Amino acid sequence: METQVETKNTQSPVPVTADDKPATKMRRVRPEYRSFQVEGGWRLEIDLPGIDRDTLALDVEKLTLSLKAQRHHKLTDGYQLVKGDDQSISYELALQIGSDIDAEQITAAYEHGVLAVNLPTKPERRPRSIEVK
Repeated sequence: METQVETKNTQSPVPVTADDKPATKMRRVRPEYRSFQVEGGWRLEIDLPGIDRDTLALDVEKLTLSLKAQRHHKLTDGYQLVKGDDQSISYELALQIGSDIDAEQITAAYEHGVLAVNLPTKPERRPRSIEVK
């Protein structure tokens, strides 16, 4: 990720489009993620730094878990980007989940730039101990 440098601009405003919003480009990015097995299923952690929480959409259809989120590039009033990435980012990720995942019980929480998704396995698919008599 490139470093962004801002400088105070007192002479010219940030370029605007016809609808008076800052001109930005949207760049598609597949976010970094980690998955690991936990008791009762799997845990997925997806890195989504600086996203606008209201743009976050997590859906499951059949055996596909889909994620979409956006991070909009914002400059403080009176500042202009001198060097760096001036594009907003559209995060997109689609993952196949196993048929043993209980899609109705999937939960998710977003905190400190990481989306944590809990993917529990169906109770009948969980390992169990068998008592030997």
